[in-house]
Formats: sequence, structure tokens, C-alpha cells
Amino acid sequence: MVSVKKYEIREKIQSFFNTYPNFALIKFDKTKHISLEELRKLLKKSGAKIRVVKNSIFIKAFDQLALKNKKINEVREKAQPIKENTALLGLSEKWSDGLNAFYQFIQKEKTLSFKIALLDQVIYLGDQLLEIAQIPNKEVLLGKIIGSFKSPIYRLVYTLKFSSKKTLVKGGESKWQILNYQKK
Repeated sequence: MVSVKKYEIREKIQSFFNTYPNFALIKFDKTKHISLEELRKLLKKSGAKIRVVKNSIFIKAFDQLALKNKKINEVREKAQPIKENTALLGLSEKWSDGLNAFYQFIQKEKTLSFKIALLDQVIYLGDQLLEIAQIPNKEVLLGKIIGSFKSPIYRLVYTLKFSSKKTLVKGGESKWQILNYQKK
């Protein structure tokens, strides 16, 4: 007979997957509770949530969800067998923020790592997730693109102003040439 408490936990896990369609499975080994609480606070700022689950209950919940959802079934097949300690990382629609926050945290806490993830209905393995997590978010990339568009114009304006700022001193040499000569 199924324990009522285990059944409730399984239902919470299933509702977690419904709340966070983008998720990652995280491996943690000998991670201290204080570190996990720091991670929770950091992830909360980016709209993500981490939940530690017992493997046996997680597998049962995952199996039930796999019957309903094809992509979750593919994730389940690629993640099998689940043996290490596992945590769920639920990511919001802006999943890059959550992945980036988790990546920043695992740089100092080496006991955590990625296993597998489902992001926008695409499955990624651990190494691929590390590469994706290092990419800046959308707003930062847009800022860099806009800055690169402005850069040639600023350089042209600076160049035109620089030559007009040169003032001739004695003998046709500019102040700039005299200063460079004195440094030698």
C-alpha cells in the first residue's frame, strides 16, 4: 500500500513540472545545507526554484508524467538510471537567467553539476548546459549589439576631433608629437 505522505510528495513533484515547463536535473554530492539555502535565495531572484527529491519517489512521478508527455519520456530515457542524489531545477520562461545564476554558484561550489535539462522542448545534456549557462542573457546581448553598432561612429567622431585638437607649436610640431618625443 502506498504511503499517503509519499503520494503527496509525488503529486507535488508532478505539479512542479506543470509549473516549470523548463527544468534541469541537478546532481549534488555532499553539498551542505547552508550552500543549498544560499542557492535557493540566489535562484529565487532569477525566477527559478530548486527542489531536492528522493530518487525512488522522483522516478515514479517522472514515469507518470512520461506517459502524458513525449518530451518528458525522452528525458526520462536519457537520464536513466538515476542513481546519484538528484535535485530539480525549475526554470521560468527566462530560463537563461536561472541557468546563469546556477552556473555562477557552481563555480564556487564544486559539489553541484548538471545532468540533463529540457529547455523550450529541447533536451540538453550536462556539457551542453554548461556552455549554454555561460552565455549572457538576452538583455546583455542586445546591449552589446547596440554598443557595437555605435562603436564605429564614435571612433570616427573621436578621430575627426583628435586631428582638429592638435595645435601647432614651434617648428610645425604638434603638442602630441612633442610629448611623445619627451617620453623617449
